Amino acid sequence: MRLETRETLKNTLLSFVRGVVEVPYDVEELKRAYPFHALVFPGEALKAFKKQRSIVTRMGRQLIPRLAEIVARDRYVDVHRDYEIVG
Repeated sequence: MRLETRETLKNTLLSFVRGVVEVPYDVEELKRAYPFHALVFPGEALKAFKKQRSIVTRMGRQLIPRLAEIVARDRYVDVHRDYEIVG
């Protein structure tokens, strides 16, 4: 892997981590939104659950596809995301 690709990967990961902003969640609001989770998780754990779900969703939708694109561009010129293949 080229040094430039490694740097791009590193910067992408750092940018993602910095972008994970601490959002203040209201426990009572979360209990109403997730009543079944509230039965299992106490207040602070419910906040952690919500934070974890938010991060994992962003990773799956933004980070992982971006990392895959960066790695693919290290070797291939023609790289696409959200590309429809018909055949």
